[in-house]
Amino acid sequence: MKTAIIIYLILTYGLGLYLMISNRDSLKWKNVLLCLFCPFVVPAAFFVVLFEHITKKKLKGIRRSKSTKLSELESGNRNDENFTHEEDANNSIVKDPSYDFSVLFRKALRSADFSDIENLLDDDVVLTLYRHKTIKGRLAVLDYWKDWIVRYADKLTQGDQIIRFCGKYAGFGVNLMSRGTSGFVYFRIQNDKIADIVYMSQWATDGFVGSICETQNVPFSVDYLSRYFEESIECPENSLPCLECGTRPEGLVWNRFSYEAGIHTYGGQVSVCPHCNRIVDLYTDIRLRHETPCEVKDEYKPVLASGGKFPAGLYGTFTLTSDDVLKGTHYVDNLPDDVLAKQSNWQIQEIMKRPYESASIRSCAEDCNWMLINALRTENSPFYDAIKNCYEQAMNDGLYEAANNLAIMYVNEEDNLKAEQLFTKAIHEGHSKNAMLNLAMCYWGVECNYQKAVDLLKYVSTLNEPSIHCLWNLAYLQYMGDKCQNNPLKRDLNECANTLKRIIALADNPSYAEDKKVINNAIAALYLTDQNDFIEVAREFQDLIGVKNYNHDSEKILNVLDSISILDSYQLLCHSHKMKEHSSGDNSFLYVSKKDCEDSNRDFDEISHIWERINVENSEMGVWQLYLLMNTIHVMEYFWHGGYHRRSYVYTLNDAYSLPEFINRKSPLNNLDLKLLYDRGLILPSINFERVDDVNSSATVDCTYWTYWGGLIRERISMKLKGNQILSYERIGQTTLFKYDCGIFF
Repeated sequence: MKTAIIIYLILTYGLGLYLMISNRDSLKWKNVLLCLFCPFVVPAAFFVVLFEHITKKKLKGIRRSKSTKLSELESGNRNDENFTHEEDANNSIVKDPSYDFSVLFRKALRSADFSDIENLLDDDVVLTLYRHKTIKGRLAVLDYWKDWIVRYADKLTQGDQIIRFCGKYAGFGVNLMSRGTSGFVYFRIQNDKIADIVYMSQWATDGFVGSICETQNVPFSVDYLSRYFEESIECPENSLPCLECGTRPEGLVWNRFSYEAGIHTYGGQVSVCPHCNRIVDLYTDIRLRHETPCEVKDEYKPVLASGGKFPAGLYGTFTLTSDDVLKGTHYVDNLPDDVLAKQSNWQIQEIMKRPYESASIRSCAEDCNWMLINALRTENSPFYDAIKNCYEQAMNDGLYEAANNLAIMYVNEEDNLKAEQLFTKAIHEGHSKNAMLNLAMCYWGVECNYQKAVDLLKYVSTLNEPSIHCLWNLAYLQYMGDKCQNNPLKRDLNECANTLKRIIALADNPSYAEDKKVINNAIAALYLTDQNDFIEVAREFQDLIGVKNYNHDSEKILNVLDSISILDSYQLLCHSHKMKEHSSGDNSFLYVSKKDCEDSNRDFDEISHIWERINVENSEMGVWQLYLLMNTIHVMEYFWHGGYHRRSYVYTLNDAYSLPEFINRKSPLNNLDLKLLYDRGLILPSINFERVDDVNSSATVDCTYWTYWGGLIRERISMKLKGNQILSYERIGQTTLFKYDCGIFF
């Protein structure tokens, strides 16, 4: 290197001297360039030589055998000052077995002592070096990491080994960083042993083509990404296993995908676990740039309960159901095609806003046109009796669905006893699903025998092939409880969930192929069953204060927050964001101040003092209502920069999929598979209440919220109480479940 630099300098100065002599009469640009360039060449050469000298000296110092170096590391000669003791950059509040394993693994890397890890490894543990190599067996895996320490020990600096939450697996892993690269180590735990270890980069991508997601993020849902799937492919080597159920890569379903995102199209390979129905591996190997943005596919909307409400009410309360059992049979051969049945009732026509279309006597019977058939009863009774006779003949011949249709005719005749007999016959002898629903709703709406209706719905739920609409009605009544008029059932969300799961299980049964809507409603409603009194209070309270142009009424607030009382010398007030509408921004929020004090608070500090000025019930509900009151700034109206405080609280999985738009920004959660987070207990609010003695108690509140300037976050609040007095209120940490920033600056 030094020889090359010396030769270069001689040639450069020689050339410069020649040019100056040959062009001494005129100032050429080359002369100027030479004069400017040469002074920098010499110092540059000096630093190059100095760097080379230092590098060689350093290399001489570290050229030792691996065995010697590893023994030094194990003996504790490592400089621990280069390593941070921070457990998690997010100050995580979530702890699970994967966290404990991550702590031990990081400790092993830092100390080069794998004794604790060795005992936790399964004999058949598999280490997947993503898209590079697969190592099997405890000893081989240990040898790899020991060798890794030797190779990278001198490259790691402070903060290079951080335990992070991984939304992809709803667990923890270790983030290893070295010289600008970032890799993650994740574990699959089975029977308290590490069965799988995955080591992969931050981006699952081929080179620098880009990627549509980071490896530690929550994966796309299968329903969403499958819209971009193409042909099936073979399993690539050294791919990811399912870290949820342990299915090996070759057991996954593999496809090519082509994902359109604005001006780019990303292509690659994707695998789906057939057991978990989750995206496992998403590898990008193509990125195409378009001059104009790609045409976006139809907006994807997950199946959910709109507005957090049960998707539908009771089926069968307005009309009775039937099948066209006589269509194309010989039973209608004697019915005329040339005689029309007409609906002349002007009241019905007024309701429909048009004349009711006429039809032949035969088609009325075949198509179960009950409006016209019932009109025949008063206007042309011989044909009415002829149709009834057709149904009777079919029933007597064993076509028991005809018994259901005949029963409907008796309902219209107000012969409820005969109708009940025929419905029962159709149920027990013909297993008629229509009769199951019709009889139950006749009990409910005609006879007003609500208990008898519920008893029949329960009986139907025990059948092998029940009426899916009966199951839905039962689930609805179990969910609503006393909120449904005349309902003899008490609210039971567990029983409701079981009934909804029974409906969902019918999805693969071909006889329910036409009931897809009911099944989708059941999927959406199932998310609503994981509610409790805490969620209901939160919804009622936040619906009350989160309205536009909120008109403060402290009495209404305290009726909802009935476990809270304001101290005698204080009052509950509302600061309105409109007081600062000429500033850069403000928020509305509730606060507690001394009585006779004007609503002139202009300081957010008032919020932090609420807990000092109130009493709460020493219970789980008491601390939960305090949490709600302390966070009103996040749900009430705001002005301009006050929008940064905006949160959408996520109490159920349905809430996560129902987030509102914010300044033309749609939540990306609709495209994600959040079920694993939900199953891990990271969506529903959680209150941990512990009594220290008869007077003192402590509590933590874990609650998840969404913000466009942070993403999906679960926070923990710690409280200490003495009787009804709050001694402390402190936010002690959070875990970012899905990181997101909308990029908006007000």
